[in-house]
Order: sequence, then structure tokens, then C-alpha cells
Amino acid sequence: MQSLVLGATGLVGRHIVNQLVAAGEHPFALSRTTHSDTRDIQWFTGDLEDAGALSFPSFQTLYCTVHCPLLAGALPSLARSGLRRVVFLTSTSILTKLSSADAQERKQVQMLADGEQETIAACKTHGVVWTVLRPTIIYDEGRDPSISRLARLVERFGFFPLAGLGKGLRQPVHAEDLAIGALQAAASEATINKAYNVPGSETITWRNLTSRAATE
Repeated sequence: MQSLVLGATGLVGRHIVNQLVAAGEHPFALSRTTHSDTRDIQWFTGDLEDAGALSFPSFQTLYCTVHCPLLAGALPSLARSGLRRVVFLTSTSILTKLSSADAQERKQVQMLADGEQETIAACKTHGVVWTVLRPTIIYDEGRDPSISRLARLVERFGFFPLAGLGKGLRQPVHAEDLAIGALQAAASEATINKAYNVPGSETITWRNLTSRAATE
């Protein structure tokens, strides 16, 4: 089955593309800029916010790693290309941070939660089955904006300031593991119309996380 990857140059999306290519597929990918490397990927240039202007050959499976409220608005246009299955990412934050003390964080998390529900509703309207993966903090050596950034700060300054005891718990999950999970979800009937929280396999304190990031 032909696949389209949204967010194909991003943290998880590039691993999804690599996994699809390794499986023998030549996936479609959407980008706002032109890409010259088309050996294994067919790139399409466009903006998801202007979904009405997008045009794709027939595809059946969609992997979305971009901000899901964008997907909700674009799905009616994408469904015209024969779409049958959607696997998209949100975050466990919609379960843990809706009551955050930070008003801006609450607003962002609420937008993500609304986007998840709107995407599911759009899938139902257009007869598309869906699977939601909700990861925790994502890392990918040298590329992610969280743990890798922390390591670069320690490398630059030689220390990392830690307020309090740093006992807060984290479950970082690797971007490639998420990509593998996305492909497995798309291939399984058992995951149809279900949402999964996808934490990493290890629970670690913030203190230990910063210490490990600084030394690895």
C-alpha cells in the first residue's frame, strides 16, 4: 500500500520514511521546500495549511508527525486520494498537563487535545480508520530540542543548574522506536480506532536524566 508521510524531515518522520524505504516502499512526502533527493521518496511541495491546493496520486496510508490540528483541517482534502488509514502523533501531555499552572502551557495542550478529537471526528466523517500514538518526551541523539539541547548546554558551560532535588520522573522515548511503532500500528487491525500512550521503557528522575545527558 502506498503511504504519505507528513513531517518527513522531522524528528520522527525521517525515521518513518527510512523504515518504509527499508521495507521496499517508495513513500510520498510533503514539504514546504523543494527536495532534490528523490531516489527512494517522491516529494511533493506544499503547505498543509493550504490543503485545498494539494494534489497527490492515490495513497492509502497516512503517517502524520506534524501538529495534529493542521491534520484535522487538511483531512477532507487528503481523503480524496483514496486514504484508508491514518496514524498520527499527539502527546501524553494532553492527559497530564491540561491543569498545568502555566496558562500558556494549558492553552497549547488544550489545542493539541482539541486537534486530536477533531482529527478523529474528521476520520469518522470520511470513513478513514485511525490510530493515535501519544509519546512522552522524544529524543534522538543530537537532533531533538530537549535532551540533546540539554547535553549541548552542559558541554558548552560545563554544568547544568538544577533547582530543587530533581525528583520529577520522565520516560523518554526514542524517535526511531516511535517510527517502528507507527508502522506496526498501521499494519495491525487490532490498533484500528484506538489511542496508545507510548512512553519509553525506562522511568528516570530529572536529576539522573540531566546527569546521563551530560556524560553520554
